[in-house]
Amino acid sequence: MAQLSEFIGELSETIGVLTEGINQVRGTIGTNNDRAKALQAAREQRIGELALQLLPDLQATTVQKLATRIAGFIDIAQVTAVVSEENATIEAQIARLTSRFDPATYDTRKARLESNLSTERDDLALLTPRLDEMKGIPDLVRLIGDNYGTKRYRVSRIFNPIQFLGDWKAADRAVEEAKQKDWASLQSAYTNAAEDVRTSMDKIGQLNAGLEQLVDAHRQYDELQVALKAVPQAVLERLQTKLKARLASLDPIPFWMKDVARLNEQIAEAQAPNTQLNATLGKMSSDLAELQKVKTQASRSRKREVPDAYVQQLRTNRTSRGSFSGGGYSSPTFVSYYDNNNGFFDGLIMGEVLGSLGNDGYGYGHHHGGFSGGGGGGGYGSARDVDTSIQS
Repeated sequence: MAQLSEFIGELSETIGVLTEGINQVRGTIGTNNDRAKALQAAREQRIGELALQLLPDLQATTVQKLATRIAGFIDIAQVTAVVSEENATIEAQIARLTSRFDPATYDTRKARLESNLSTERDDLALLTPRLDEMKGIPDLVRLIGDNYGTKRYRVSRIFNPIQFLGDWKAADRAVEEAKQKDWASLQSAYTNAAEDVRTSMDKIGQLNAGLEQLVDAHRQYDELQVALKAVPQAVLERLQTKLKARLASLDPIPFWMKDVARLNEQIAEAQAPNTQLNATLGKMSSDLAELQKVKTQASRSRKREVPDAYVQQLRTNRTSRGSFSGGGYSSPTFVSYYDNNNGFFDGLIMGEVLGSLGNDGYGYGHHHGGFSGGGGGGGYGSARDVDTSIQS
């Protein structure tokens, strides 16, 4: 009989080996994916280069030559029609814009608006200090807001004598400070000053809006002129994009795209192993989970010994999967082993192992399930009754 601690040590070492193998297989899958992506990028680049070579411009001879390579893609009549239609659309937009904007008078109108705006800002700079000065007189703004001195003043001499008297005194002080002859003169002076400032600000706003509209119209006009000149190039670029899609979907691939055909083969070659590798990775991950389950059960067991055959089988399984290289297995060895329909537990009956460790209330019994077989014919079995304790 072997010590349980020895068995657990073998389990830990086996888990480490299998974990390393899983990481190596994952690395191989990643490398294959990276290579496939790089080849895809090279394929897209080559197709883009072909599209530019086949359709460098919209000349009639170029389009006709392309038609001999890819029948039905485009003809010169279609190209001419598309360019004419887009030209007409932009010209209509220019006509609508110039119905309210004359580019010939732009500079003159802009200079006039800027001059008027400068003059109005100077006027506002002269008007504002007088209004600000009156606003600084105590209670003046409040009294005017309360309509003091008019029929709309609502403070009663009878019912609000204190406030009425206070407003009367405040108005007298305001008239005196403003050096006006009476309240009516002060009120008129303030109203006129406020109106002058408001009128000036309104004019500035209108001039700014007019200037912005003029500049925006000029910007739109320039953009439309640029767009009109760029129509042939825009149509060419769209056709080149369409041509790239057509070239990418050609099947069969013509002889003059043999480099693309070779890239397709290389992409397929890079991707092909991953189907098998992913399947192998799934089997290896399942084996790892089962190993960890056995180790957990062994660590919880009250047994001190296990049959020698269990320890030996773990060692046999670990060393038969491939040769050590720097303390680990190479992924090709693992892949080859699993692709032969083998499992990491070949020859080790899981139900018997767990049963020998003792149920201990953890839900494992004699018929927990098994992994049977050995060598090339074994496999990862499904749960079933098991009658033998070890198959070597």
